[in-house]
Amino acid sequence: MVGQLEEIDSLINHDHFNKAFVRIDEVDTASLNQEEYAHYNLLVAQRCCIKRQRDTTGLLDKIVIPYYLSTNNHEKLAEGYYYQAFGRLLSNQLSQAVVLYKKAEEQAAKTNNDRLHYKIAQSLSYVNEVCGNHLLQLNYAKQALAIALATGKEKWLAYSYTRVAMAHSELQHEDSAITYMRQALPYSHHMEKEDLPAFLNNVAFTFKYSQPDSAKKYLWESLALQEHSNTLQHLADIYYEEGRRDEAYRLWKRAIAVDNGTAKDNILYNLLEEDVKNGRTDSVCDMVSEIIQIKDSLLGQLMNDSIKDLQLHFDHETAMRRQETMTTYWMWGVIVTIILILLPAVFYIGRRKYLEKIKTRDVQMQINNYMNYIKELEATEEGACKEIEELNNL
Repeated sequence: MVGQLEEIDSLINHDHFNKAFVRIDEVDTASLNQEEYAHYNLLVAQRCCIKRQRDTTGLLDKIVIPYYLSTNNHEKLAEGYYYQAFGRLLSNQLSQAVVLYKKAEEQAAKTNNDRLHYKIAQSLSYVNEVCGNHLLQLNYAKQALAIALATGKEKWLAYSYTRVAMAHSELQHEDSAITYMRQALPYSHHMEKEDLPAFLNNVAFTFKYSQPDSAKKYLWESLALQEHSNTLQHLADIYYEEGRRDEAYRLWKRAIAVDNGTAKDNILYNLLEEDVKNGRTDSVCDMVSEIIQIKDSLLGQLMNDSIKDLQLHFDHETAMRRQETMTTYWMWGVIVTIILILLPAVFYIGRRKYLEKIKTRDVQMQINNYMNYIKELEATEEGACKEIEELNNL
């Protein structure tokens, strides 16, 4: 059974998702032990998140994460946190998603799993883009790119070059954005087909202001694959700058009608502004447009600060835990060093005392011998004197 689960893991790691998902249904859950059951449910949670099916909170919260916490399996625990975060992200629970991604990052740091490091860095880059934390977006995008370059995986290079380019675009580093996006283009055929419309849209966004004709080309290619409000908005913006305001207005209207779950505040504001300019609305539109600007500004700033603070707080706590661990290691290191330094001295002093004790004993014995010898001599001398005296009396 372990072999079957590991085989499914291997299929997922090589992006053979359809085969892996079919094999999951073939697993006989009745024969699984506790470890295998946790592994199986982790695989099911992955499938649910990737296929955007039902909520996986129950599987991960009640079965997977508690088990891997108890066994201290950093790799599987990081996977569990990652898919928990993925599920929260799909539900637009950004704050919870960030905390879980940071937990996944902390656990993954204790492993050598490049795939795990890569996808966590990519996800954190994306979350920070959504929240407007573009410096953090760039930081994580570069982490992912470094892993992609080290492993040489062309698919990873396609996505990571794109993410770095997008981060530079958000930071208005136009030259850097164009440079990285041009590096991404040769690898684009390695991307998943469903990701190509978004990729072409991102390419167009990068070239939007410096090379508008190229941007329009990529935007129309993206629309041919999938109609998306962001793509229509970028195209409308370019036409508006070119003075083709009627065409821009029609594209904004078309973008509002597309239901893809993305915010349309900017599009709505553009439409209201045009309506006001052309006398198509009353004074209410002015108030609505002002409310939209205030809401967008406040929410954007609050989201940016709160999500950034969450990450900084988590990083601080992680650093403190590492510092405590390092302090403990340092203290034991100092103790061991002191012992290693003092041990020869203690041995030397002990040996010296032992030798001195032996020497003192030998000297004492020698003194005793001398005293006995002297007594013998004295006894001999008294006998000799007595004999002499007797002889003199003769």
